Amino acid sequence: MVVRHERPSPDPQYRVTAPLMLSLADGTTVKLRQWTTRAVYDPALEAADLSGALLSIPFQGVTLTFAVALVPGDLPREFLFDGLNSRQREILGLFHKNLLSGRMVDTGEMIAALDAPVDLVPMEETPRERAAATADLIPQGWRAAGMVAVYAGLFVLVFGFLGGLAFNRLNWVETPVAQVIGPAAAADGGFTVAAHLPADRVMDVWTGMRGEVAAMSNGRRIETQARIVAIAPDAAGGLRLTLQAAPVDAGQADEEQAFAPGQPVAVSLFRNSLRRLIFGSDAG
Repeated sequence: MVVRHERPSPDPQYRVTAPLMLSLADGTTVKLRQWTTRAVYDPALEAADLSGALLSIPFQGVTLTFAVALVPGDLPREFLFDGLNSRQREILGLFHKNLLSGRMVDTGEMIAALDAPVDLVPMEETPRERAAATADLIPQGWRAAGMVAVYAGLFVLVFGFLGGLAFNRLNWVETPVAQVIGPAAAADGGFTVAAHLPADRVMDVWTGMRGEVAAMSNGRRIETQARIVAIAPDAAGGLRLTLQAAPVDAGQADEEQAFAPGQPVAVSLFRNSLRRLIFGSDAG
């Protein structure tokens, strides 16, 4: 006796009772209630012309259709699929396997997939959640007032910065080069400063114009008042301004050294443009 060992078939041909629709060449449609991946079973096919048949799989509102050839099998009412390609076999195998595993179900008119059940989650907020959501909220009025205050502060900051630049531009003339040239000729003391400006600033300065003279000494800024006593052209084609500065405190070595002849100083001339615009050019 010869014993032959074979592996069991991984895909036994269990019959499933899910609807398949078979359209025949004469226009007849047969609903097949029993089938496997290799055959269909229905007595209505015994006397039918099976040439040119189309097999349809109704799946959740979508119909998958492809041509099939059926030949009679060995069992009663059995008709075998003949010449299915690999893609058609995969489609039939997919539905057959999912119907057997319970992932798909027969609803009577079509095959439907079963979604995995999920726990229902309440869609409305609980009182605790509503209380937590509103616990740290600032009242609408206070929030609006806060936003107005923030934007107002930013506006004042930007406007103040730009306004300060514009004010300084309109009211002060900064000289790029200035130095002390000697003591003042007046009896009340003080010292004389020579400053230089480009020629295009000739309309911005005049005799008697007031300003400030400043110098740094030991990290301290020292200032004193001054006024223009003479305006003349310089060798470079610009303007030479001669200013008489008020005396600083006598006996202070730092002040005397800062304003010694030959020391560089900073000169700022006060244009007073707004006052001159309102009260006329004679307003000083």
